[in-house]
Amino acid sequence: FWTPNGNLQAFNPQEFGTFDADGFAKGTWNFELTPAPNGCTVLTTETRVWCSTDVVLRKFKRYWFFIRPFSNLIRKAILQAIKKEAEAATRI
Repeated sequence: FWTPNGNLQAFNPQEFGTFDADGFAKGTWNFELTPAPNGCTVLTTETRVWCSTDVVLRKFKRYWFFIRPFSNLIRKAILQAIKKEAEAATRI
């Protein structure tokens, strides 16, 4: 996460759960749609990060301290775009 290119690793999706190489962190980002009682749908998102060692965790925490505000802005923009598309689709 904290290097200019992210040091991304290529692997099959089935290998993601078992990937645990030292020096790496892995992250996931999910979206969940939940029906609301009023007939609407609630969209939530969650990010999870796993760090292979305490050293990696400390590096990630320093990285996240600076990146978090921008990550929040990106997340809000994505959620607003999804909302706009969903609302436009219901008007058709």
